Amino acid sequence: MLNLTEAEQGYLAGLFDGEGTIGYYDFRNRHECTAMITNADPRVMSWLLNKVGYGNVHTVRKAYTRRKHTVHHWRICSRPRVQEFLETIYPYLIIKRDQAEILLNLWKIEHPKKNAITPEVKARRDEVMEQLKYLKTANFELADMPIQ
Repeated sequence: MLNLTEAEQGYLAGLFDGEGTIGYYDFRNRHECTAMITNADPRVMSWLLNKVGYGNVHTVRKAYTRRKHTVHHWRICSRPRVQEFLETIYPYLIIKRDQAEILLNLWKIEHPKKNAITPEVKARRDEVMEQLKYLKTANFELADMPIQ
């Protein structure tokens, strides 16, 4: 578990709910995961690197608006770090809670190094990919959202 105060865990979860994404992809028949937060303020990236202690920041300058816009992406790509990150913020997540739960539940039943990629394992991982894709693209109505 990351060494964050309860307030920092809540802030990080809110930041991730609003500006974050969970990725789970089949890359050359190998499933890979990412967690990423995108923000225009470089101070957010500095805070993330300082508090979380890992991840990479990539800066992109976008010219699709009248004025050039710079955004920063903080990203983690290794399963152990994505898992630690999600487990740390999970109690405070609201919007991305379902996505985090799906991925964390998959990892509870799969050992990171001992699972052979059998057809059953591949099918289970592909199902998780489809569930995450659906949750990211579903057009939820305001009435569909749970009231916390």
